Amino acid sequence: MAYMVLFIFFLAGAAFGSFANVLALRYRDGKSALRGRSACPACGCVLSLWEAAPLVGFLVLRGKCRHCAVRLPWRYPATEVAGGLLFAGVAWRFPAVDALFLCFLAFILLAIALADADTQEIPDGWVLAGIVAGVAWVALGHAFPVAVSHAPSWEAAGLGILAGALPLLLLDGVTRLVIKKPAFGLGDVKLMAMAGIWLGWAPMGRVFFFAFVGGGAWAVVLLLRGRAVRGDYLAFGPFLCAGIGLALIWAA
Repeated sequence: MAYMVLFIFFLAGAAFGSFANVLALRYRDGKSALRGRSACPACGCVLSLWEAAPLVGFLVLRGKCRHCAVRLPWRYPATEVAGGLLFAGVAWRFPAVDALFLCFLAFILLAIALADADTQEIPDGWVLAGIVAGVAWVALGHAFPVAVSHAPSWEAAGLGILAGALPLLLLDGVTRLVIKKPAFGLGDVKLMAMAGIWLGWAPMGRVFFFAFVGGGAWAVVLLLRGRAVRGDYLAFGPFLCAGIGLALIWAA
């Protein structure tokens, strides 16, 4: 029975991972997130329901568009697998009500990571959705601590906002004074403030550790491969999102 529940969460996560990818791509292209059906990025042909089905469509089509035979990006199935694994991992680590809220957090983080990787922008509306859901989770945890057992207290959430946002603001202020360039965008600050509501203050050190180690390693790879030069900006949101997820699982 437990394995069936995990499989159901995996399927749901794959579907939400597909939706997160659609949201990010449409945000990049300046299109409405809720209007219009999915289409081939090469020829623009609208995909049927089975062609757009998470994982199944890509496998049946063998990674090619049925209409123009152009290869579809591996980003599609990779994002769907990532969403499935995230949802299944949350369901494995957390009880039912907590898992539902934290799956929504995983979906928001995945969409933000993809959008920031594409555009170096973090949509304010998506962060706001995460804040609203986080506040609701904390409120339910305060009202029903037995059913919602992993939500932080109001005090921990408030301190988490400060612990998430202030370090980035301070570091950004220092870099502006020293090298006359910003280190982070306000989107990163807002993202970490949102994370503080969900995690509380205690795991923030882990979030920054994972994010800076991952971001630093990726920057070195880009420099060595000649895909970036010193002074280029790197989208830091994906590494913050990964750090939030890892810190959440670590603290469970």
